[in-house]
Amino acid sequence: MSRSTCLQQESGALREEKEDSIRRCLAGERDSSVDLWHLRELALTKGGLVHAELRKRAWPILVGLNNDERVT
Repeated sequence: MSRSTCLQQESGALREEKEDSIRRCLAGERDSSVDLWHLRELALTKGGLVHAELRKRAWPILVGLNNDERVT
């Protein structure tokens, strides 16, 4: 296996791990128990909030919109 293939696999695993962390963090969005500091940290690290689906859920929370103000 080439070095670039190993790096791509490692990168993919890290991305999946980060996605899982974001999803776990967002799991409390219905009852407002989201860990804002952790979500903020994830948003600021390399790769940000990973993809559009997670950004669409996370940004309204990060900017302080309540459930009634969010666009779905």
